[in-house]
Amino acid sequence: MSMTELYLKAFDTATGCQADCNLETYIILCLTKHIDSQADAINVHLVLTENQKVHITLEDDAIAKKCKVIQYEDCPWTIQQCSLPALLSHDGLLVHSGVCSVLRSILWNVYRKTEDPAILSLLGFKQGCLKACAEVSPWTKFCEIDYPNALETFFSQLSDPYESLILPDEFIMLENHIRNPPSLFNKGKAKKDWDKRMKITTNAEILSLSEDNISSDDTVKVAVVSITDDLEDLKLKYPFLEGVKMTLTDFILFWCFDLIWVCLGNRSKEIASLLPHTVKWYNNIITSSNTLRRFNGISLSAGLAQQCPLKKTPTIVLPKNTDSRINIRTRRTRHNCPKPHPSNVKVLVNKFKDSQLVITNQLRLLEDVHIDWLVVPGPVHPAQGNLGDRTQKKCQQLENMATAVMKLAKPGDVIVDFCSGGGHLGIVLSHFLPKCKIVLVDNKEESILRGMGRIKEMGTSNITQYQCNLDFFRGKFDIGVCLHGCGMVTDLVLEACIRNSASFVVCPCCYGAIQNTHTITFPRSEDFKTFGIQSEEYLTLAHAGDQTESSLKTTERGFYCMDIIDTDRLFDARFHGYDVKLTKLHPVTCSPKNNILIGSKQKLSQYKT
Repeated sequence: MSMTELYLKAFDTATGCQADCNLETYIILCLTKHIDSQADAINVHLVLTENQKVHITLEDDAIAKKCKVIQYEDCPWTIQQCSLPALLSHDGLLVHSGVCSVLRSILWNVYRKTEDPAILSLLGFKQGCLKACAEVSPWTKFCEIDYPNALETFFSQLSDPYESLILPDEFIMLENHIRNPPSLFNKGKAKKDWDKRMKITTNAEILSLSEDNISSDDTVKVAVVSITDDLEDLKLKYPFLEGVKMTLTDFILFWCFDLIWVCLGNRSKEIASLLPHTVKWYNNIITSSNTLRRFNGISLSAGLAQQCPLKKTPTIVLPKNTDSRINIRTRRTRHNCPKPHPSNVKVLVNKFKDSQLVITNQLRLLEDVHIDWLVVPGPVHPAQGNLGDRTQKKCQQLENMATAVMKLAKPGDVIVDFCSGGGHLGIVLSHFLPKCKIVLVDNKEESILRGMGRIKEMGTSNITQYQCNLDFFRGKFDIGVCLHGCGMVTDLVLEACIRNSASFVVCPCCYGAIQNTHTITFPRSEDFKTFGIQSEEYLTLAHAGDQTESSLKTTERGFYCMDIIDTDRLFDARFHGYDVKLTKLHPVTCSPKNNILIGSKQKLSQYKT
């Protein structure tokens, strides 16, 4: 069995049994310690990077045994193209990047080796815990970005003993989520399972966090916080963040919250008075698991402000009737976004028609496309992806995209297929452009595995897969492609291409799923902003752009709304120095989402206008 290589950030003081690291590295090392010998097939590399303001110092014999300290330039090329943490597997063909993706991959690897149901349980209901990327999942964003960042901000206050410690908004959001969680699927069965589990589970001994209870071996058992009778009597609706079973969500936030006790354990009553439900949840995890082990020595770079009182800022003291929970169910898709009133759409469409701002779609730029699918190797054919009746239309879509890319590509180019899915487009490009390096980026585990089987069967050496969020791929590239990227994914791809001065070929999809996020807002172009289109009006038009099925009365208007949104994208790319063409797939019947944007920093002379 090939070894899995794990690359984690560390700082220049990492030596021997000591590691100075950031919070992400700390959480992943906690997981490897939690699963212990089951993670023996993982080689851990601590990659030296620049120090940060707040970092965690760990001292443990396990670090010296399992971790190797290396320089960044000694990492493989594939690892240097993405953000750390990163996991390299399948003989270097697959890279996972980002905390959630790496943690899930480690758990899956261990489960496939051991078939331990406790490991599978951490992946949650239908193994979907933290599966979606942060751009579309508020819950993933909270666990991977918001709460860890809030914790680091909180610890940065410890360096000034004259300032009060202010609890971040995210601490209050977690507290309110635990106090008033959302309903569970099949909650009756879940409650019965929990009651049965508690009858056969012996509660762990209640320990305080005094130094007398710290053992001298290479692990320290995490102790329950015994605060007051009021806390002991506090009842939670569900014992864990996503219901009656501990999941990866609990694991990540548990070790984040545990650092507070490491630094401020002697002020636990003060913290518990402000975050009682969070402390109760913290204790629930300890009493229901006998495998949680803390590193032997932990410290932070910031000094402790032991005398300053904790308080909530006025901005996060919310009225009782205000729901400030983490809304883990909120995810705008083309199916659940508000339906625009037809009269509103008509007014906005007429406004654009009167302005003559929208670019005329050049319908015939890609009519010379053709791939002889009868002669391509078996693994290259999209039929290998089990598409069924959709195979012919998928072939037509791939012909258009591949033809456009091949007109732009030159030997040695790095071509990134964003949201690659099962690898249909990237695999075709790998076959027809053997002198180019093809990179596939997607966040879906199932799609990655489907593509991996076809890639191994091809035996090609010019293709690598990344399972990660789009923004975790940081490598330089020459051409970015994306076939049917959902919603604002197309805009994230265009943004990455502009950042790299790379050419692009993108075919947008799911216009109705466009939404403002923490990384991107709409409209995109200065032209549209100057025109005076408001964000809500823009989203209304985007939703209408999904009404393009041939059976609908609004089909023609839907295609025009697609052109409006893609004109905004075109103008934004032009503002950054690109020559851009807006055209359609040929034949247009191969998909109702058939617009293509082709852009290059160089003149697109090969496309007749």
